[in-house]
Amino acid sequence: MMNQPAESQVKILIHCPQCGGNIAFLEETHVIRCEFCGSSLLVGGREGILRYLLSPQISDPQKAQLQAIEYMLKTGKHSPRAGETFLFYAPFWRFQGIVYRWVFGMKPIKTQIEAGVPPPMDRLKILLTRLMDHTISGLTDLDIGLPSLGVRPQALQLEPFSRENVEQRESFLPLEVPLETAQTEAERFADLFFQGEELIPEVILQRVVGIHFSIIYFPLWYVECRDEKGQEIVLIDAVGRGAVQAIRDGSQILSRLKGNETRKSFEFSELRFLPFRCPNCGWEFPFHPTSVLHFCPTCRHLFREKNGDWVEVEYGVTAAPGGKSENLLWVPFWRCKTVLESSGERLENMADLYRLAPPPRVFNREKEIRRPIYFYIPAVKFRDPHTLHNLGNRLTFAQPEFPPGSFADGSKPLTAGGTLTEKDAQEMGAVILGSMIPQGNRNARAWIKSCRIELEDPRILYFPFSRVDLFWKEIGSGISFQHNALSEDLPKENR
Repeated sequence: MMNQPAESQVKILIHCPQCGGNIAFLEETHVIRCEFCGSSLLVGGREGILRYLLSPQISDPQKAQLQAIEYMLKTGKHSPRAGETFLFYAPFWRFQGIVYRWVFGMKPIKTQIEAGVPPPMDRLKILLTRLMDHTISGLTDLDIGLPSLGVRPQALQLEPFSRENVEQRESFLPLEVPLETAQTEAERFADLFFQGEELIPEVILQRVVGIHFSIIYFPLWYVECRDEKGQEIVLIDAVGRGAVQAIRDGSQILSRLKGNETRKSFEFSELRFLPFRCPNCGWEFPFHPTSVLHFCPTCRHLFREKNGDWVEVEYGVTAAPGGKSENLLWVPFWRCKTVLESSGERLENMADLYRLAPPPRVFNREKEIRRPIYFYIPAVKFRDPHTLHNLGNRLTFAQPEFPPGSFADGSKPLTAGGTLTEKDAQEMGAVILGSMIPQGNRNARAWIKSCRIELEDPRILYFPFSRVDLFWKEIGSGISFQHNALSEDLPKENR
């Protein structure tokens, strides 16, 4: 059992660097195509912390003043008058990722029982998943009436923070909450997701995969209002078009906006756009919108973007049995050398792993004790996350033995897009381990309770899958998935 995380629908608005046309693309997209000029571009520069703006829906100061006066009247003020009015931006941390949680424990069986009698329990092993997308204020000791942005970043278009915004930095409150605090809050939110589940956990394996942090600057109107009893500062939500807070003294906001801190250069990453062409041979890559690994079928080189430049990625190829090469789909997997440690005991070979998680076959212990542990994690995303950990656990159990080769000269292999980075794959190690541990193995559950997982030396390996009825089946190990299970569609002629 598991619940499937919803996909983020957040959109980013940019101007095409080729023709200047407006492009709104899903935030998780890495490759975009301009509908005006038809150019394909790679969206890079995401290694650091990106900063975005939410555009104000109220851009006229007079409308902001009317909102403030209306608020004053509703709170019983008489004849309020608006004075100094200006727009400023407040920073919010945003953290996103997918939370995977394996729970080994018990769950009450729903049945009629006598009053005062505890319900019978059913032992279970379950994978829970959640999409995490939250914001917290980036300010300390300054209440602006917005502890978070709620769902607004998910419903509105974000605009990248630009150099023009740096020049207008006196309109931006400085970011005061450090990244470390945001990271702590992300861990807390990840735990809060599952408090409503009717489970009694004994052992939990949890990871947040694909987590990244960004800053969103949110627009607010500062409106000074006066009546016969004195002055108040009304803060107007420039997106929601309503008052969020009234304060007696606006000096803390003014001092922060005009202080020396705001005059320092902002440190942030910028989105960059690269022509979506192979830097080795010049041919355009196959169009995989959410991929981070891009394989060129013409020259058979693999690339990724890093710091605004193309970087080549080394990879290996597992040979198809019998030399078969036609009508194959080559799917990338991350292979990571793995060490498990708990209570001072280290597991470093396959015999140790099979003792913890017995495989569905007989094995030769003397042979396996000489083999290091390799975890295999699909580098592709699937519509159902269950498919990813199922393939990973089965290939890790199988531990294929082969000398990694290369694609034949002159071939143009069909490859699935690589949508999982090596960092994401390393975080998935705990998820793969959880899927391998038997539900009823009490010793294994106790061992993994405080288990530390080290995944090192990540390398991409391509495995050959052949179309068999409604499935893609890996030729050597027999693992398979439905032909429409990939999160990215294959080109129409190859479906």
